[in-house]
Order: sequence, then C-alpha cells, then structure tokens
Amino acid sequence: MEPLQLPVGVELLFVGALLLLFLVVSFALVGGVLLVRQNRSPDQQRLDRLEQQVEELQRRVDRLDDQ
Repeated sequence: MEPLQLPVGVELLFVGALLLLFLVVSFALVGGVLLVRQNRSPDQQRLDRLEQQVEELQRRVDRLDDQ
C-alpha cells in the first residue's frame, strides 16, 4: 500500500486558486444581494410597508366577515 501523497507544486497552486476564486465569487454574490435589498429607495420601502398594511387589513376584514 502506497503512502498518501499530497499534491505539491503547480497542482496545489491550481487547486488553491480555484478555491479562492470560488470563495470570492460566493462572497461577492451574497454581498451584492444583501446590498441591493438594503439600498432600496425610500419610495419602494414605503410602498412595501403600505402593501403589508393592506394585506393585514384585508385579513382583518376577512376574519370579521367570517364571524
């Protein structure tokens, strides 16, 4: 049985570069999504809040209609 051989030289650099590239792209995607969600315009945020309030009021009306 042969002893376990670790990759050395160019192979190790290639694998390390691929791993680093994967990590950088992953963090960039996650950061970009979070940044886009956070930096919405105030009008859009206001509209989102109003939509949530309308949905809540509709649920209340539906409950009162059921009673």
